[in-house]
Amino acid sequence: RARGVGRGRLASDAVIYGVDGLGDLSDLAVGGAAQRDGDDEADLAALLGRAGARERPAPTPGRTNPYVGLRAFDMADAAYFHGRERLVDTLADRVTGVVVSQRFTLLVGPSGCGKSSVVRAGLLSRMKSSAVGPRPWLVTVTRPTPTPVKELAESLRGISTGPASAVLDKFADEQASLADALEAVIGPDDRLLLVVDQLEDLFVLPDDRATAYLTSLAETVGAVPRFR
Repeated sequence: RARGVGRGRLASDAVIYGVDGLGDLSDLAVGGAAQRDGDDEADLAALLGRAGARERPAPTPGRTNPYVGLRAFDMADAAYFHGRERLVDTLADRVTGVVVSQRFTLLVGPSGCGKSSVVRAGLLSRMKSSAVGPRPWLVTVTRPTPTPVKELAESLRGISTGPASAVLDKFADEQASLADALEAVIGPDDRLLLVVDQLEDLFVLPDDRATAYLTSLAETVGAVPRFR
Protein backbone atom coordinates (compact mmCIF):
# COMPACT_ATOMS: atom_id res chain seq x y z
CA ARG A 1 0.00 0.00 0.00
CA ALA A 2 1.13 3.52 -0.58
CA ARG A 3 0.06 6.56 1.35
CA GLY A 4 0.52 10.26 0.77
CA VAL A 5 3.19 12.80 1.56
CA GLY A 6 2.93 16.05 3.42
CA ARG A 7 4.07 19.57 2.57
CA GLY A 8 6.50 18.53 -0.15
CA ARG A 9 8.74 16.63 2.28
CA LEU A 10 9.16 12.96 3.07
CA ALA A 11 6.69 12.05 5.80
CA SER A 12 6.24 9.05 8.08
CA ASP A 13 3.11 7.92 6.22
CA ALA A 14 4.94 7.96 2.87
CA VAL A 15 6.33 4.46 3.26
CA ILE A 16 5.52 1.94 0.53
CA TYR A 17 5.20 -1.58 1.94
CA GLY A 18 6.09 -4.68 -0.05
CA VAL A 19 4.38 -8.05 0.06
CA ASP A 20 6.75 -9.15 2.79
CA GLY A 21 5.60 -6.33 5.03
CA LEU A 22 8.93 -4.53 4.96
CA GLY A 23 9.20 -0.89 4.08
CA ASP A 24 10.53 0.00 0.66
CA LEU A 25 11.08 3.72 0.12
CA SER A 26 14.16 3.87 -2.07
CA ASP A 27 13.55 6.74 -4.48
CA LEU A 28 11.01 9.41 -3.61
CA ALA A 29 11.27 13.16 -4.15
CA VAL A 30 8.27 15.44 -3.91
CA GLY A 31 7.56 19.04 -4.90
CA GLY A 32 9.71 21.74 -6.44
CA ALA A 33 13.29 22.50 -5.46
CA ALA A 34 12.17 25.30 -3.15
CA GLN A 35 9.98 22.85 -1.20
CA ARG A 36 12.61 20.15 -0.81
CA ASP A 37 14.65 21.94 1.83
CA GLY A 38 16.46 19.95 4.46
CA ASP A 39 18.26 16.63 4.16
CA ASP A 40 16.06 14.17 2.26
CA GLU A 41 18.67 11.41 2.52
CA ALA A 42 18.58 11.66 6.31
CA ASP A 43 14.77 11.75 6.30
CA LEU A 44 14.71 8.68 4.08
CA ALA A 45 17.06 6.77 6.36
CA ALA A 46 14.93 7.64 9.39
CA LEU A 47 11.73 6.54 7.67
CA LEU A 48 13.20 3.24 6.56
CA GLY A 49 14.43 2.64 10.06
CA ARG A 50 10.92 3.16 11.43
CA ALA A 51 9.54 0.87 8.74
CA GLY A 52 11.91 -1.93 9.75
CA ALA A 53 13.87 -2.08 6.51
CA ARG A 54 16.71 -4.58 6.61
CA GLU A 55 18.97 -2.56 4.32
CA ARG A 56 19.09 1.10 3.50
CA PRO A 57 19.96 2.39 0.02
CA ALA A 58 23.29 4.13 -0.28
CA PRO A 59 23.12 7.95 -0.48
CA THR A 60 23.29 9.41 -3.98
CA PRO A 61 24.81 12.90 -3.62
CA GLY A 62 24.37 15.30 -6.48
CA ARG A 63 21.36 13.52 -7.98
CA THR A 64 18.99 15.80 -9.92
CA ASN A 65 15.25 15.20 -9.88
CA PRO A 66 14.08 15.34 -13.53
CA TYR A 67 10.41 15.66 -12.64
CA VAL A 68 9.06 19.20 -12.39
CA GLY A 69 5.68 18.34 -10.93
CA LEU A 70 2.76 20.44 -12.12
CA ARG A 71 4.81 23.38 -13.37
CA ALA A 72 5.85 23.71 -17.01
CA PHE A 73 9.28 22.61 -18.22
CA ASP A 74 11.47 25.65 -18.84
CA MET A 75 14.64 26.22 -20.82
CA ALA A 76 16.72 25.11 -17.83
CA ASP A 77 14.90 21.76 -17.96
CA ALA A 78 15.60 21.06 -21.64
CA ALA A 79 17.84 18.07 -20.90
CA TYR A 80 14.87 16.29 -19.28
CA PHE A 81 12.23 17.23 -21.84
CA HIS A 82 11.52 14.47 -24.36
CA GLY A 83 8.78 13.14 -26.60
CA ARG A 84 7.78 16.28 -28.52
CA GLU A 85 10.62 16.41 -31.03
CA ARG A 86 8.35 16.29 -34.08
CA LEU A 87 6.27 19.23 -32.86
CA VAL A 88 9.42 21.19 -31.97
CA ASP A 89 10.75 20.50 -35.49
CA THR A 90 7.54 21.86 -37.01
CA LEU A 91 7.59 24.98 -34.86
CA ALA A 92 11.27 25.65 -35.54
CA ASP A 93 10.80 25.25 -39.30
CA ARG A 94 7.91 27.69 -39.25
CA VAL A 95 9.67 30.25 -37.07
CA THR A 96 12.84 30.21 -39.16
CA GLY A 97 11.02 30.27 -42.52
CA VAL A 98 10.96 33.23 -44.87
CA VAL A 99 7.20 33.30 -45.52
CA VAL A 100 5.94 36.59 -44.11
CA SER A 101 2.48 35.20 -43.33
CA GLN A 102 4.05 32.57 -41.08
CA ARG A 103 6.12 34.89 -38.92
CA PHE A 104 3.28 35.05 -36.40
CA THR A 105 2.66 31.54 -35.06
CA LEU A 106 -0.23 30.69 -32.74
CA LEU A 107 0.03 27.46 -30.74
CA VAL A 108 -3.39 26.30 -29.53
CA GLY A 109 -4.35 23.38 -27.32
CA PRO A 110 -6.35 22.39 -24.23
CA SER A 111 -5.26 23.73 -20.87
CA GLY A 112 -2.56 21.54 -19.34
CA CYS A 113 -1.59 19.72 -22.56
CA GLY A 114 1.99 21.03 -22.43
CA LYS A 115 2.04 24.10 -24.71
CA SER A 116 4.30 26.13 -22.42
CA SER A 117 6.65 23.18 -21.94
CA VAL A 118 7.07 22.46 -25.64
CA VAL A 119 7.72 26.13 -26.36
CA ARG A 120 10.04 26.87 -23.46
CA ALA A 121 12.00 23.62 -23.05
CA GLY A 122 11.70 22.57 -26.70
CA LEU A 123 11.52 25.47 -29.13
CA LEU A 124 13.30 28.22 -27.19
CA SER A 125 16.16 25.93 -26.19
CA ARG A 126 16.67 24.96 -29.81
CA MET A 127 16.49 28.54 -31.05
CA LYS A 128 19.16 29.55 -28.57
CA SER A 129 21.50 26.91 -29.98
CA SER A 130 23.33 27.00 -33.30
CA ALA A 131 21.16 24.20 -34.70
CA VAL A 132 18.85 26.61 -36.55
CA GLY A 133 21.33 28.89 -38.27
CA PRO A 134 24.80 30.37 -38.24
CA ARG A 135 24.22 32.01 -34.86
CA PRO A 136 21.75 31.55 -32.00
CA TRP A 137 18.53 33.54 -31.89
CA LEU A 138 17.71 35.96 -29.11
CA VAL A 139 14.66 34.67 -27.26
CA THR A 140 12.43 36.16 -24.60
CA VAL A 141 9.08 35.40 -23.00
CA THR A 142 6.40 37.84 -21.95
CA ARG A 143 2.96 37.36 -20.46
CA PRO A 144 -0.02 39.68 -20.80
CA THR A 145 -0.64 41.46 -17.51
CA PRO A 146 -3.08 44.30 -16.85
CA THR A 147 -0.31 46.48 -18.35
CA PRO A 148 0.95 44.20 -21.16
CA VAL A 149 3.06 46.83 -22.94
CA LYS A 150 5.04 47.57 -19.79
CA GLU A 151 5.56 43.84 -19.24
CA LEU A 152 6.77 43.45 -22.82
CA ALA A 153 9.17 46.36 -22.38
CA GLU A 154 10.70 44.65 -19.33
CA SER A 155 11.10 41.40 -21.27
CA LEU A 156 12.93 43.22 -24.06
CA ARG A 157 15.10 45.03 -21.53
CA GLY A 158 16.39 41.67 -20.35
CA ILE A 159 17.85 40.77 -23.77
CA SER A 160 18.96 44.19 -24.96
CA THR A 161 22.29 44.12 -26.76
CA GLY A 162 22.68 47.90 -26.90
CA PRO A 163 21.80 51.18 -25.11
CA ALA A 164 18.03 50.81 -25.40
CA SER A 165 16.86 52.03 -22.00
CA ALA A 166 15.48 55.39 -23.16
CA VAL A 167 13.56 53.91 -26.08
CA LEU A 168 12.15 51.12 -23.93
CA ASP A 169 10.99 53.67 -21.36
CA LYS A 170 9.10 55.46 -24.12
CA PHE A 171 7.70 52.18 -25.42
CA ALA A 172 6.52 51.24 -21.92
CA ASP A 173 4.69 54.58 -21.75
CA GLU A 174 3.28 53.93 -25.25
CA GLN A 175 5.21 56.89 -26.68
CA ALA A 176 7.27 54.73 -29.04
CA SER A 177 6.32 51.82 -31.28
CA LEU A 178 7.33 48.20 -30.85
CA ALA A 179 9.34 48.48 -34.07
CA ASP A 180 11.30 51.40 -32.57
CA ALA A 181 11.94 49.35 -29.42
CA LEU A 182 13.18 46.36 -31.41
CA GLU A 183 15.56 48.46 -33.50
CA ALA A 184 17.11 49.68 -30.26
CA VAL A 185 17.22 46.26 -28.61
CA ILE A 186 18.56 43.91 -31.30
CA GLY A 187 21.69 44.36 -33.35
CA PRO A 188 21.80 44.38 -37.16
CA ASP A 189 22.74 40.69 -37.31
CA ASP A 190 20.48 39.52 -34.49
CA ARG A 191 17.17 37.70 -34.82
CA LEU A 192 14.58 37.71 -32.06
CA LEU A 193 11.86 35.24 -31.15
CA LEU A 194 9.27 36.65 -28.76
CA VAL A 195 6.92 34.23 -27.03
CA VAL A 196 3.70 35.55 -25.52
CA ASP A 197 2.87 32.82 -23.03
CA GLN A 198 -0.68 32.54 -21.68
CA LEU A 199 -2.00 34.71 -24.50
CA GLU A 200 -5.53 34.02 -23.29
CA ASP A 201 -4.89 36.41 -20.41
CA LEU A 202 -5.59 39.16 -22.95
CA PHE A 203 -9.25 38.16 -22.90
CA VAL A 204 -9.75 39.67 -19.45
CA LEU A 205 -8.39 43.06 -20.55
CA PRO A 206 -10.55 45.84 -22.01
CA ASP A 207 -11.15 45.22 -25.70
CA ASP A 208 -9.31 48.33 -26.87
CA ARG A 209 -6.16 47.46 -24.88
CA ALA A 210 -6.10 43.84 -26.03
CA THR A 211 -6.73 44.82 -29.66
CA ALA A 212 -3.99 47.45 -29.62
CA TYR A 213 -1.52 44.94 -28.17
CA LEU A 214 -2.24 42.25 -30.75
CA THR A 215 -2.26 44.76 -33.61
CA SER A 216 1.15 46.06 -32.55
CA LEU A 217 2.59 42.54 -32.49
CA ALA A 218 1.10 41.54 -35.85
CA GLU A 219 2.14 44.73 -37.64
CA THR A 220 5.68 44.60 -36.26
CA VAL A 221 6.14 40.95 -37.22
CA GLY A 222 5.21 41.89 -40.77
CA ALA A 223 7.46 44.94 -40.89
CA VAL A 224 10.61 43.70 -39.13
CA PRO A 225 12.07 40.60 -40.88
CA ARG A 226 14.34 39.71 -37.95
CA PHE A 227 11.41 39.50 -35.52
CA ARG A 228 9.15 36.51 -34.87
